[in-house]
Amino acid sequence: MSPNPRNLAAGALRQKKADGKADASDLVFLAYDAKFPIEASRHPDSESPPSDPFDSLLLEWLNNVAGVIPAPWVVHDSDTEGASIESLCKETETWSREREAYGFEIDGLVIKVDDLEKRDLLGMTAHHPRWALAWKFPPEEATSVLLDVDWQTGRTGNITPVARIAPQRVGGVTVENTTLHNLGEVERLGIQIGDKVRIVRRGDVIPKIEASLGPATQHDIDGRVHADGEPFQGELPQRRRI
Repeated sequence: MSPNPRNLAAGALRQKKADGKADASDLVFLAYDAKFPIEASRHPDSESPPSDPFDSLLLEWLNNVAGVIPAPWVVHDSDTEGASIESLCKETETWSREREAYGFEIDGLVIKVDDLEKRDLLGMTAHHPRWALAWKFPPEEATSVLLDVDWQTGRTGNITPVARIAPQRVGGVTVENTTLHNLGEVERLGIQIGDKVRIVRRGDVIPKIEASLGPATQHDIDGRVHADGEPFQGELPQRRRI
C-alpha cells in the first residue's frame, strides 16, 4: 500500500504516460449510488433500473445485476429513535477501532437514510442532502520536536510562522513542516523551539500542532527518517522562545 493512497490514486488518473509508480488500471471503483436515464433515452440492451424503495437494495442490484462493486454498507433498522442513535454510535466506535485493519484507507463514514421516499421528503439544501451525514474519524495524533520557526511573507504582505519539525509519520504522510498561522496562535500554544509537540492531521489532510508537551530530549528525535527514506541527521536544538 502507498503511504498515501489518496495521492497515489489521484496521480494515477492524472498522469499522461505510465512511469511505473502508479497505473489507473490498478484502481478499483466502488459505487455508492446510481442514476438512471429516462426510458426514452435508455439503451435497449441495458438492464431496467430497480424499483426497490431502499438504497441498500439498489447497492445489492449494482453488485448482482450491473456487475459494479458497491461501497460496503450496513443497514440499521431500529424501532425507536434512541435505539437507532445507540446502534449508530456503536458502529462509529467499531470502525474507529478497526479502520487500520481495513483493506484500504478511509477517513470516515457516511450515515444515510435508507428509505428513498423519506429522502424525497427530507430534500436537499443548496449545499448538501438533509438525509445524509458525513462522520469523520478523530484525527490521528503523533509527537515530534519543534526544531525552528521560519517567518514567511505572503504576496499580500501577511507574515506567517511556519514550524520546522523532526520528520514524523502521521495519517500515512511524513510531516516536516506545518503552519502556526499567526503570532496569536504561537502565544496561545505557548510552545518554544526545542519542545516536544503533539501534531494531528485534521481530516487526514492538514497537519497542525495541537500542544506543547514540554522540553524534548535526544530520544525524541533519534531514529527518525525523511519522507524519501533518508535518516534524519538533525540535532536537538537548545530550548528557546520563538
